[in-house]
Amino acid sequence: MAQFSNDAEEDGTGGEDYYAMLNVPRNASTEDINRAFRQRSRVFHPDRHMDEDDKKEAERVFVRLRNAHEALIDPHKRAIYDSVGPKGLNVAGWDLIAKTYNTEDIKREYEFLRRLKDAETMMDRVQPTSTFSIKTNATDLFRSNEYERNWPEIVAMSMSQSVDCAVTTDDRVTLRGHLKTTNGRGGGGMTVGWRRPITDRFSAEGELSFEEAPIVALKLSRSFSKYIVAIQPMTILHLDALSLRDAFEPGVGLVFTAQLSQRWRGTLMLRLGHQQSISTTIFYLDLNQPKFIGGLTITPALATSNIRLSYTHRVSENEALYRTTAAFGLFGVMSSVTYERRLTRHSRISCSIRASLPAGSLQTKFR
Repeated sequence: MAQFSNDAEEDGTGGEDYYAMLNVPRNASTEDINRAFRQRSRVFHPDRHMDEDDKKEAERVFVRLRNAHEALIDPHKRAIYDSVGPKGLNVAGWDLIAKTYNTEDIKREYEFLRRLKDAETMMDRVQPTSTFSIKTNATDLFRSNEYERNWPEIVAMSMSQSVDCAVTTDDRVTLRGHLKTTNGRGGGGMTVGWRRPITDRFSAEGELSFEEAPIVALKLSRSFSKYIVAIQPMTILHLDALSLRDAFEPGVGLVFTAQLSQRWRGTLMLRLGHQQSISTTIFYLDLNQPKFIGGLTITPALATSNIRLSYTHRVSENEALYRTTAAFGLFGVMSSVTYERRLTRHSRISCSIRASLPAGSLQTKFR
C-alpha cells in the first residue's frame, strides 16, 4: 500500500499520475498497460486480503487503478489525459464534441466545457427564473354582428425575473422583480426575501417590497404534527414617506392536512385577520404531481367565495401538459384551457384561452 502511494505522484497538471500508478512509461502500448494492470491487480484486488482494514485500503487503491487503466486504454480518453490531466476526464460533454487527438484542440475544447459547467453550476445555485406574458382580449371575435368582429387586441404585457441563492447553510435570499403594462399604463416593483429554518418545525420568512409604497412582511411558520402542518402569524407594514401608515395587518392562518388515501390528499385552512376565509382543497396525485384539484373558499364577503376545479394531463415525451380549470362564484363563471411544453433545457412556452362572463382573453406566456 505504501509503495503505491509513493508511486502515485502528481502528473504536473494537479492530478494523479496514471502512468506512475501502473508503473509504465508515458509511451507504453495498450498491451503494456493491460499487463501492468493485471500485475497490480494481483496485489491490490480486495478479494486477496483477509484483514478488514487491508481490504478497505486495497479497495480504495484498486478503484484508482481501475480508473487509470480505463483512461489509458481508450485512445480518446488517453489523449485528453495527456493534454489536460485527469481533471479533463471529469468534465461532461466530450461525447457531444467531435473526437480529436490534437493537444491544442483538446485544451481549447476543455476550456469551453469547463466554462459551460461553471455557468450551469452558477445557474443551479441562484436558480434564475424569467417569465414573459402577453394578454390578449378576444371578446370581439364572438360578437353576434359579423361587421363588429375584430382581431384579438393586446391589452397587457408583463415580464418578471427572480433569483434564489443560499448565503449561509441556513439562510436563503430571494430577489424578484417585475414590469407590467395594462391599457397603456405601466408599473413594476421589486421584492427582496429572506428565509431561515429556526428549528425542524419552526421557520421564519421576511420580505421587503418596493411598489407604489414599500411593504414589509414577516411570516412565522410552526408545524405541530403531521396533520396540523403550520400556523402562520403574519405581520405587514406599509411604509409611506419613511413613516408608518395605519396599515398594520396581522393575521393567522391554520392549516390542517391529511392523506386520505395513497393518491388523495386534503387540506383545510382557516385565515383570521384582515383577509378572513376558510377553504378546503383536495388533490389527486399521479407520480407525485397534482392531476385533479378541487377547492372551496368561503369569505365574509360572499361575492368573493368560489369553487375551483382543475384537471391536468401530462405528456412525458416533450414534458408537455394540458390543464383545464374552472371557477364558479357569485361574480360569474371563468374557465380556461392551457397548453404548456418545454422548448429548451431552460425555457418553456404556454398558451391559454380563458372564457368568462362577461369577458374572455387569450394569454401567451414564455419563460
